[in-house]
Amino acid sequence: MKRHHESPATCPISISSVACKEGYAKVYYHVRNNSGVLEKQKFQLFYRVFRPNSLNMGRPPIICIHGGLGLPSDYLLPIVDSIPYRTIIMYDQLGCGRSSVAPSTLDSFSIQNSIEDLKSLLKTLNIEEFHLYAHSAGACIAYEYLKDMCSRSLTESDSTDKSNTKNKCKCLSVVFSSSSFHIQLAKDLADNLEHQVTQEIMSTSSNITASQVAEKIRTSYICRTPRIPFQLKAAYAKTGLIWKGLDVIKDYVAESMLEGYEYLPPLLLLRGEYDFISEELVFQGWANVFCGKDIECVSMKDCSHMPFLEDPTTHGSIINEFYSRHDGKSLDDKI
Repeated sequence: MKRHHESPATCPISISSVACKEGYAKVYYHVRNNSGVLEKQKFQLFYRVFRPNSLNMGRPPIICIHGGLGLPSDYLLPIVDSIPYRTIIMYDQLGCGRSSVAPSTLDSFSIQNSIEDLKSLLKTLNIEEFHLYAHSAGACIAYEYLKDMCSRSLTESDSTDKSNTKNKCKCLSVVFSSSSFHIQLAKDLADNLEHQVTQEIMSTSSNITASQVAEKIRTSYICRTPRIPFQLKAAYAKTGLIWKGLDVIKDYVAESMLEGYEYLPPLLLLRGEYDFISEELVFQGWANVFCGKDIECVSMKDCSHMPFLEDPTTHGSIINEFYSRHDGKSLDDKI
């Protein structure tokens, strides 16, 4: 089912004033020492828990996975103010934002390591039931985590011993926002768009700069606000140096599960009307990957790749309504 949402007048974006608890989760990566031998090293994953007092007694929390890759979670902050009465958790992927400085070589990183980071965060905060929100390339991490979760659920359902269930974590629902199931195709769209915008500017001006092209792309296809929001500026200032951008996962293509897909949670696919990532890559692509199971598609009018910055009120209303429908029995037990 595909829906279109009209946007009201643009709402001001403010710094979140809700209660926030900050901390670090321990994560471990194998890093090559000076002799070229892999060694297990400890790093710290920075996280923020907004409305921490509601974590274990209110509605299930939302775990946000930022995109980039390597663009820290600051740019997602408007989500906090637009969704009331619910704990929201954001964290910075290793090597960006306020997390530990990353290993110096790219071979220390992988989507699998990012999955383990998410597991460490859930364990640190003692979270069992939750919703996921993944923006852009963050959906690659989210989907691979869900596949892992479903595989474990399938194994446990086949086990004759039900007394020692290890898979305590349960994702109740998931939102993929402006996310492509196929990274190389998304890169191709971005490259073609850059060429197209460059040609448009050259047709009206003999002088052209890279910053002109970047700003035109931003205001048309990335974040259609007159000025770059300060949350996005803050994120750009702390971008990762190694594990960053789409190039590091350019070969990623989401693949459907052959079995266990019945354990996948309900999915909301969200994109802006002018998003540089096409409707085909966001809607049709992920719908096929999820085998058409319990999927909704929403297009936000007058928005592009970052609707939470462009129209936070409408964006918050859409995803909060979706999550609320899937809080399930866990909320009934707490009322």
